[in-house]
Amino acid sequence: MLFRIYRNNKLCIDSNEEGGYGSEVSIENFFSYKHSDNAIIVNGPNSELMSHASVLQGDGSGNAITILNGANVDIRGLYIENWNIGINQPISSGTSHILLSGILYEECAQNINIQSATTEGHADGYTEYLKTSIPKEAPFFVSGVNEHIITVAAKGANFKSIHEALESITDNSFYIRYTIYIGPGIYLEPQLVMKSYVTLLGFFQTQCIIAAIDPTKPLIIGAGYAAIDKLTLAVADYAYPPPYLVEYLGDPNGVHFRVDNIVFDTSRDIVHVGSSNGPTIFLLLNALINVSAPYRNGILIEDSGRYNFPIMFIIDNFIWSADETGISNFNEFCKIVSYKTPSLFPNIFGAITNSSTGQVFSIPVGTGFTFGGSV
Repeated sequence: MLFRIYRNNKLCIDSNEEGGYGSEVSIENFFSYKHSDNAIIVNGPNSELMSHASVLQGDGSGNAITILNGANVDIRGLYIENWNIGINQPISSGTSHILLSGILYEECAQNINIQSATTEGHADGYTEYLKTSIPKEAPFFVSGVNEHIITVAAKGANFKSIHEALESITDNSFYIRYTIYIGPGIYLEPQLVMKSYVTLLGFFQTQCIIAAIDPTKPLIIGAGYAAIDKLTLAVADYAYPPPYLVEYLGDPNGVHFRVDNIVFDTSRDIVHVGSSNGPTIFLLLNALINVSAPYRNGILIEDSGRYNFPIMFIIDNFIWSADETGISNFNEFCKIVSYKTPSLFPNIFGAITNSSTGQVFSIPVGTGFTFGGSV
């Protein structure tokens, strides 16, 4: 069966109440090509489409299949190419039940566009993350995909870049939280600006390496209620390191940013904690510096911002012991300085616990700790 009609190819419509008479259409080896506003429309609570082994080809406009007013579809083995929207389910009355299996999408602006929050069913198969729109409250889902877990990998994931994954998140909030799960690999990344309620989670420190490529900006900018975990933070080229691998300058609400299970490797400075943007709570847990990392300064904690907002911090289980290469550029491990004057109480308050730092493979050089001001 071959159709070429310039409006709507095939209509499956009923106008009865749910439970009444309707239309049931089964198609197999069905082909549509060139322009259609909608290749197939299924409309009404008693309308059902069953499709198998079919091809819908468009011209870059229109919709392949539009589902309206509680209609139901069961589609298996379908090739959808060159449409504005592949599977289109706009807001309308009723509750549609949509089953999609074995669908290939090519050159569509959107693969799946579900707008009704009551839509039921699921899709089995691959669809690009940015071309799939499903209300978070809708029962409909893509099998094996949690839209709150965004994946990054060289192939087979939602994104190939951590920066692109972060940029895709626009609705993060107290109730809508995300984890960006990073597969094994070396990721050459520009500055990564964290977002609240978002976590960067690596597969394992030795497997997931984020290498800074911009020497003019800190690699990671922290945010309140954000976290990074199980990663190695490094530089793409020791000759062009960023100012810091991690920087957190506080939050207007005074909430925390945490850094867990991180390996640092740079030829410049590692962590900068300030309070220019608001009160700061910073947690650095289970971290270490590569024994051969020729870094300059380790951790700087200071409150030199305009309003000298207070800082609280915890550094726990931090390990560093350098070889000869690791001390070749070394200046200072940790500096904590408060610029608030006068101050009746410590403006920077914290603890460094269960940590081991020093130089056991070579003659000691540089400074371990510097404390100044109301600390």
